[in-house]
Amino acid sequence: MDAPDYTELYAIPQDIVYPSTPNSLRQDTDFPNLNSKDYKLRKANKTEFPPYFDFIDQNSDKNVIIAANDLLHREPEGVVIGYSDVGAFEDGKDKRLFKFRREAIITGMHFMRHNLIILTLENGNVEMWSTRSDNSELNTYCPFRLTGNSQHITTVTSSNFLDANHSKLITGDLRGSVIVWDTGAADLDSVQNYSLYRSEVTGICSSNQNDNTFFSCSNHGESFISDIRTNCKGTVLTNDDENIFTDIAAQDNLIFIGDYSGNLKVFDQRNSSEEIQNLPLFGNSIKKIKPQSNGNCTALLERGVGLKIISNSTFNTIYESSEKSSLRDVIWIDESSFQVIGWNSLYKNYNLQPQNGK
Repeated sequence: MDAPDYTELYAIPQDIVYPSTPNSLRQDTDFPNLNSKDYKLRKANKTEFPPYFDFIDQNSDKNVIIAANDLLHREPEGVVIGYSDVGAFEDGKDKRLFKFRREAIITGMHFMRHNLIILTLENGNVEMWSTRSDNSELNTYCPFRLTGNSQHITTVTSSNFLDANHSKLITGDLRGSVIVWDTGAADLDSVQNYSLYRSEVTGICSSNQNDNTFFSCSNHGESFISDIRTNCKGTVLTNDDENIFTDIAAQDNLIFIGDYSGNLKVFDQRNSSEEIQNLPLFGNSIKKIKPQSNGNCTALLERGVGLKIISNSTFNTIYESSEKSSLRDVIWIDESSFQVIGWNSLYKNYNLQPQNGK
């Protein structure tokens, strides 16, 4: 076979025919997308929403983001989709503001500012995403990754912000390491690295009484009060080798720790050496603890189908309900309503008055 004539093959054609309209490019192999991985004609790649809703958050503009993980395919991946408000998801897909996917399971998600998102991933990465550019004249949503860091050598299991300004991020991983990140310049710079635990960090939260203090717990029954101004572990909050802690949260002077047995331990920051309450709430482990911003009550999700709201003053259960699907995350909309998400595309609004699911 004769060798091809490369001079003729790559020569500028005598006649160049451009597409008449942008619409004529659709499904046209004469004008392939040179930015694609290959030039084969194929259907548009639509970002579908997997049914496994895992995380939800809301920013100051009332925009809502939901992260779902595709757990059924050979290569699992995560999808983030943003909505204008909590009701937009129920109204239909036309209310979506943006969407993007990650080639790894999403293990944590937070709004950092009104247009910045923090993601933690199963592969150990911590990423910062922007939903849109403030310099854009169109002011349209176009998510893009600002920065990422992979100092965790294993799955990031817990994350939270240290202060109200979200200038410090704390992340914990499967091996018990905790990293403090400086996010003030819309970047991810690690400023502290702790080897706090012997095993998985299951919960991290900040103290709203002190911007330098954070609380954490592990699945080995340990919990610490740590200060980022020191390199030491800090003060032992509680240590129970026979227990498995699943989440931790703080509001005002109260510290809540959930465990594998479905019990909620309550401590007072002013005298953390003594446990003030031990509440048997569920028959299964506690998945999520989410106090109200005003501190009146706290939402708790079971690692299953149960949810409860307790008073932060009397510690009595003031609301309880259950779902048919596994519950995964919750956010407070206002003082009397909250949004719950879960598997099988569960997305439901609850109202404390009257006591029924909406």
